[in-house]
Amino acid sequence: MKVIIAGGSGFMGSHFVQYMAGKYPENQIINLDIYEDKQKLRSMEDMANYQFMRWNLTNREAVFHLLDTVKPDIIINFAQEQRDPCGMDSYAEKSETAAINLLDACRTCGIRRYHHVSSEKIYGTRPPYHTPHIFTEETPIAVSDAFSPVMTDADLTARMYHRFDGLPVTISRCSKNYGPYCSQNEFPFTVVRKALAEETIIPETDGETINGWLYVADHCRALDLIINEGKDGEIYHIASESMLTKTEAVKTIVRILNKPEDLVYCSKDNGNHKRQSVLDTSKITQALGWVPSYDFETGLRKTILWYMTQQT
Repeated sequence: MKVIIAGGSGFMGSHFVQYMAGKYPENQIINLDIYEDKQKLRSMEDMANYQFMRWNLTNREAVFHLLDTVKPDIIINFAQEQRDPCGMDSYAEKSETAAINLLDACRTCGIRRYHHVSSEKIYGTRPPYHTPHIFTEETPIAVSDAFSPVMTDADLTARMYHRFDGLPVTISRCSKNYGPYCSQNEFPFTVVRKALAEETIIPETDGETINGWLYVADHCRALDLIINEGKDGEIYHIASESMLTKTEAVKTIVRILNKPEDLVYCSKDNGNHKRQSVLDTSKITQALGWVPSYDFETGLRKTILWYMTQQT
């Protein structure tokens, strides 16, 4: 079986490339991306069933040629995960164009499954802000920040191709991912560095927003189940039961590193501004039997251990 993973050099995509190549040595795993991150994919260098192909998904003719040549059985699209420095408007347009090119090419080459990886971001931030919001797969999407249109347009495009063309499309929407190889300029590694240096840590402005923190390995397992056992046209939520604010997550890191909790600066009125958005995962649990294996602290300890080994 031939599996194309579009955007396989990004954080989540690179984890899924390694997961699929390791679990299915009989399958050919093709990482389709505009760049190859050799640090993230160092373990893949000697794997006979892995191939990197540098490809611009916005080049329609090139995409059609590729799929006609490779004739993949499965495509998983992570491509919208990667941000473009030229600006969000251009990036959103490129993301949708890439999705359309892939989907159009799928119509001509035949495919067993096209899976689109989306995010909880498409549900936006909704008032009243102090009331918990539980999102199901039927919840209407809403744009509320600069990155939302990127996810929204590609998500809607994939659904449209199933509805009107009958393509075997599935979609997943996940909560915040963390784990090894996420950007060292982002959470949690920015916090780890400050905690190790015993510098004051000020949680970001969304410090009191309650999030579900999903360890990336759990995300990979869920995607594997959806691709192989999911129903055409369905949307599945992938989220963790570990619900914490950013401030609580920061304090957990400080505790794991055995640093004093007073390193964390908290505004006195933070407790009055908690917002909670929860993805209902009952569908994927009941239909496919998926539940997360890692709680937040276990996954975080593995992530911090990986980071520490990279510094030596």
